Amino acid sequence: MIKFRFHRTSLFGNEAKKHIIIWGSGHDWQTKPVLESVINNHYKIPAPIMNPITSKKLAEIVEYAKYVGVRGPLTYEVLKLIGVNTEKIHICGDPGMLLPDEHRLPPPNSEIWENEKKIVGLNWGTSYNRIYGSNEIKVEDQLAETVKKLIQKGYKIYMFIVWKADINPSLRLYKKINDTHNVRLSTNYYHQNDLLNILQRCHFTINLKLHANVISAAAGIPFITLGYRFKSFDFAHSVGLNDFIISTDSPTIIKDIIQMEEIINNKEPFIKKQLQSYRNLYTKKLIQPFQKNLYM
Repeated sequence: MIKFRFHRTSLFGNEAKKHIIIWGSGHDWQTKPVLESVINNHYKIPAPIMNPITSKKLAEIVEYAKYVGVRGPLTYEVLKLIGVNTEKIHICGDPGMLLPDEHRLPPPNSEIWENEKKIVGLNWGTSYNRIYGSNEIKVEDQLAETVKKLIQKGYKIYMFIVWKADINPSLRLYKKINDTHNVRLSTNYYHQNDLLNILQRCHFTINLKLHANVISAAAGIPFITLGYRFKSFDFAHSVGLNDFIISTDSPTIIKDIIQMEEIINNKEPFIKKQLQSYRNLYTKKLIQPFQKNLYM
């Protein structure tokens, strides 16, 4: 789960005669107008979407690489727009889709309900306001009101983190909701396999961070993405959940989540089948370079 980031070995791998594999990487840190243009297939912005030097290096690396696998279709489109040879590029999904689906019990310290069926997993945190809309408190306040409405509909809310910096924002949201009976906050920093087993107890999840969305998808659990950066949209599109993304600059987060909750209830079997289908597809693509020994 990485953005395009270049190491000296990658940039000069062809000169050093080293094998290069791009494996589940993805584009990030893109402006909202560019994101919307890429999604709608009508890119008309005159300024370059990427530094020309970076674009040139990317094209060179892709040409030399033994395997080029990117996280999602939006990354693919960006590469296409900057002139990279897309014939070499595979949409292989996020490597997190390879997490073992073992259906084990959650760890005993998770504090998730054992016998409740209507549990919503909620991941909140911070990107230090480097999000679409640049206002995390505004999103947080809407989430607090949304959770109260979900509780009225009979849900329990399980809050979890995927980054230690997310603890304080999550505590702040927990206090705003102010319902210790129906809301539990775990500030434990779980191993991804343990978190996968925890999320399998949920009916669906609502997530800010990419890692939380990926683990929910790997667990086969429908998720609503709080789209705070390009990578969030890229991953949701990669598993066909385009209609379950809410940009963090949206003024209608409460209404949108409630509507999506109703859709999930009506289409839950279809969504879970779709997630499993993508998981099967990406598993084959992600292990392909290793089966073919392309790294040797």
